[in-house]
Amino acid sequence: MVQIEIDIPEEKRPADFNKTLARFQRHMDGVQRDIRDKARICIHEGGHAMYFRRYGGDVQFHGPSIRHDGQRVLGAVSPKGEVQFGPFEKAAISMAGPIVVHHITGTPDNPETVNNDLANIDRKLNTTPEHLELSKNMGEFALMYDMQQPDFLPQLEASVRDYERAIYGTDEVWDFAVKDFHLNLFRERVAVGNNSLGYLMWLISDGERVRLFLHGEERSPAEKIHGVALEVYPITPGERAADAVRRWNEMVRTAV
Repeated sequence: MVQIEIDIPEEKRPADFNKTLARFQRHMDGVQRDIRDKARICIHEGGHAMYFRRYGGDVQFHGPSIRHDGQRVLGAVSPKGEVQFGPFEKAAISMAGPIVVHHITGTPDNPETVNNDLANIDRKLNTTPEHLELSKNMGEFALMYDMQQPDFLPQLEASVRDYERAIYGTDEVWDFAVKDFHLNLFRERVAVGNNSLGYLMWLISDGERVRLFLHGEERSPAEKIHGVALEVYPITPGERAADAVRRWNEMVRTAV
């Protein structure tokens, strides 16, 4: 069972604190059992850890906690030692979690988690709105540039595995992510959805063919799920995604 850290002194805890703690513990027990939920947390925190390390720092891993203000936190990473980071580096470290989750899994991170990370940038930089926005833009540019480099996925993998081992005592998330999110084709895959189905799916161009995958399994253009044909819309932006979707949907309409 994942232990929840409590940052509120006992004498300052509200009357219903034990009920809140029990609900949060049940939620985290569910996360530990559901590899998809656990993957998103470990990838998020692994993204932060990767960028602390990328800029010369060492890290300490933290599991779920209830902070002094009562906020429930699913996980965290903090720096160790006295390494100093510049403004855009601080921004990149804070933004790495939600951006990496979005690009690895194909779907945005939890909005509350994203807002917390953005607020963290504001607290760390304590600067003018103009300089804050500039730092965010430079941090995001650094992340998007790094994603095109060959060492990006290996470095992320190392941090994700380290976080999962430290907090959950398991080592399964990255192997799951490679299969379910098709990380072997990280830059070629296209995230897609269906208007009637709540699944994230992936299109992968294979020469003249376009192939659709759901939960790691290839699907046929003629297949239906719950009676629904597998026409899709793009989640990944850009012309390449739009072209792959057009080609797949033509195959579906021809097969029906």
